[in-house]
Amino acid sequence: MVTDVCDPWKLLSPEQRNHVWKAIPGMSRPLPTPMCRLESLPSLEYKEMSTTEVLPQQEKTENGSRKTMATSTVTKGLEGIVAATSSICFIDGDAGILAYRGIDIHELAKQSTFEETCYLLWFGKLPNRAELKDLQQRLGAERKLDPAIIELMRNVPKSAIPMEVLRTAVSALAFYDSESEAVDHDSNVRKAIRLTSQLAMIVANYDRIRKGKPVVDADPTISHAANFLLQLNGQKPTPTAEKALDVALILHADHELNASTFAARVIAATLADMHSAVTGAIGAL
Repeated sequence: MVTDVCDPWKLLSPEQRNHVWKAIPGMSRPLPTPMCRLESLPSLEYKEMSTTEVLPQQEKTENGSRKTMATSTVTKGLEGIVAATSSICFIDGDAGILAYRGIDIHELAKQSTFEETCYLLWFGKLPNRAELKDLQQRLGAERKLDPAIIELMRNVPKSAIPMEVLRTAVSALAFYDSESEAVDHDSNVRKAIRLTSQLAMIVANYDRIRKGKPVVDADPTISHAANFLLQLNGQKPTPTAEKALDVALILHADHELNASTFAARVIAATLADMHSAVTGAIGAL
């Protein structure tokens, strides 16, 4: 159910409503309910939020004068709304299609790696050997966290859930990033690479911290998937485990305009820094 305490018209007595009608010239019906923030109980169903509302709208004649009243339908929420177009990702759930930059996900899962897929998403094409090696080295070099981030994770309440810690830690990373406020393309590419490495480290490190285990140092020479499993479990993974996680990372690398992506794009569109955009994206998950 939705409370209606925000409707001031319903707080007026019949006498007070009559007084308002008389005070406004030409007023012969109740004032429309103003826009307000609804307070929804947990039992509110999604279908209540996605209903449509018909609003009055005056039609224009050819000479621009107002004519008869028509109606237009406003859909609440973003379901079915085209908010943007993208060449990065295409999804058709009914047909079972997921493609990055026009390449089918099955082909990428079989023949690519997470690092290659990152390059594809960031730069619009698959890398050659030299480009892939350079990205692998850059991702490995960014596997480092300021000790203050580790200390932050040690001091969060025991009731904190991992997603809350990840969101807070990503925001805190900006304090120790010399390019945190830069919003030019090259700086954003460097921060994208940096954050890709750091987010995985935060997840693995916090899992060990909350289980009372020591933090494991990163290995800059192995793959992204292998390093995550190393820092998570304390030992280098088997090739099978590394490949399984690598494929999972490819499958989850992009999912078009979901809630977190939409939130990140809105924040980034204000020319806010990337740490703010990613923090907002995590908060929207």
